[in-house]
Amino acid sequence: MSRLPLMPLDAVPDVEVRWTAEPPKGACELGGVYDGDRGPALITIRRYRNDSRNYFTCLHELGHHLFALD
Repeated sequence: MSRLPLMPLDAVPDVEVRWTAEPPKGACELGGVYDGDRGPALITIRRYRNDSRNYFTCLHELGHHLFALD
């Protein structure tokens, strides 16, 4: 998987990304979940064979983090 589409994550402090083969507990239909109630915040993504979907899901969950900031 190319790292280029996920480079925006590098600019956001205090976010950890975890990839998994199984849907994370509480995941949306895209297979991702955001947990901002811990430090650092955690984005868990179910990895699919389609990298474009993985990128979209990861950046979608990053949006949850960005909108949750004060």
